[in-house]
Amino acid sequence: EEKAFGQASRNIAESPWENRIKVFHCAVQEFEPEAQYDLITSNPPYFQESLKNPQKERSLARHTDNLSYNELITFAVRWLKPNGRLAVILPSSEKERFSEIALGHHLFCIRLTRVIPRQGLNEKRVLMEFSQKESIFTESELIIETTKRHSYSDAYKELTKDFYLDK
Repeated sequence: EEKAFGQASRNIAESPWENRIKVFHCAVQEFEPEAQYDLITSNPPYFQESLKNPQKERSLARHTDNLSYNELITFAVRWLKPNGRLAVILPSSEKERFSEIALGHHLFCIRLTRVIPRQGLNEKRVLMEFSQKESIFTESELIIETTKRHSYSDAYKELTKDFYLDK
């Protein structure tokens, strides 16, 4: 998507890692990297059979019509180094479906973080890390807010501190 490509390019140009990150404007199914990767990370589309947003860009980003889980996992298996990892963020309702497809491609879930929006609520998202080599599975949780809106947990503040300007 052209606008997403432009935004990503601007973000990278303003980052301290400008010389270490490249953005490619093509579908993952058409992408032919020059080398394999240590890490592939994705916030993949996850809506499969639901009502589409009238905004084309938003629908494209959220629905699996143009990038299925199987296509993403197939790409990762092909382009990960032998010790490489695939990291994804998904709604918690999708973790089993994604894990089953990954396992069918011999990718093993080695880490799972349950993201809880506010203390006392159920998880809403999961951060999952997969490897082509079986390993000890670790599981954790991250609570974003304590008991009220914008009252962030110490763990969340520590995790995100480098991404926010001091007030």
